[in-house]
Amino acid sequence: MEVRLLAPRGIRYRQLEWLLESLHRQAAGRRGFKHARRPQAVDIRVFDDAATAASPERYIARVRSESGAPVTEIRIPFPLGEEVKALLDAQPGDQKIRPVAAADDAAGRLSLTVPFVDGEKDAYLPKVTYLRAIREWSSWTLDLFRKYPALADFTFVGEHKGAPVVSIRVTREQYATLGLQSAEESFGAYQGEFLAGMMNGQISEAAVLRKVDARQVRTYREVLGRLPRGQVTISSSLR
Repeated sequence: MEVRLLAPRGIRYRQLEWLLESLHRQAAGRRGFKHARRPQAVDIRVFDDAATAASPERYIARVRSESGAPVTEIRIPFPLGEEVKALLDAQPGDQKIRPVAAADDAAGRLSLTVPFVDGEKDAYLPKVTYLRAIREWSSWTLDLFRKYPALADFTFVGEHKGAPVVSIRVTREQYATLGLQSAEESFGAYQGEFLAGMMNGQISEAAVLRKVDARQVRTYREVLGRLPRGQVTISSSLR
């Protein structure tokens, strides 16, 4: 079954996603073909102009399936800036000092400036350590690359009292080989090695936390060392 649909100009990305999903569900489940079978193949293409609709390859969105899971293609840029702004606006609290994002949707490029603050006081932290800054970078990097497949190039800027103290840029290709997720998972396993010792009093919880912090610093330095030097800038004030 092949379907061509003319959508209104200015249709948005999320509207196209919903439209394709809905149309495919209806088309794939339709009966009335030979022996009352459902269609073996479905190909739905959406156009935003009547003139281009005459050319099958000038679609703005498409969903197709043939005995397998549907494959969706949308050719208008994913609204990365809009999505991230909504994500930031949805964070709890009414703090005035908040992260700020800037995006190039067409390129899949995002820059996020994160202030190092005490959320409860809505004020800058008295001091920012290397570990505090890189933990923040790691958290945002993992979350955003997982959440947005359209994100191709991410720059994290950590800001303290109006001045940038860390800037780290990672492309999706670099992220795939950086080993950041496995590094984060290793910290919990490392801390677990001391569980028995803490339970029998051989080592204090504070001592374990110091060891874990030291392991994290070494590991983060190793991870960041896999990036080109020009993509990592860390202020000497962070220790």
